[in-house]
Amino acid sequence: MVVNRFYQEAIVNFALAPFFDVWYYEVDVDEVLEAFKRSSKKDKKRTQKVVEKALYSTQEHTMEKLTEFVDGRRQIRNDPYF
Repeated sequence: MVVNRFYQEAIVNFALAPFFDVWYYEVDVDEVLEAFKRSSKKDKKRTQKVVEKALYSTQEHTMEKLTEFVDGRRQIRNDPYF
């Protein structure tokens, strides 16, 4: 299966790469979707859901969730999960 080969190659490359190269690695969404192109309908749907979640989970989204504006200034929320 193409996906398994891609995963195996990626893991080997990450194991050999410097820490910060792995930390700052960016995934090309089109490459991910292409890798699952020949997968089952269920796998394609699951992949699309993961991609959508990843596109939504950005630093900006996290900042909005963990901070708030008080008196015109952004500050960290006391309890961001409630």
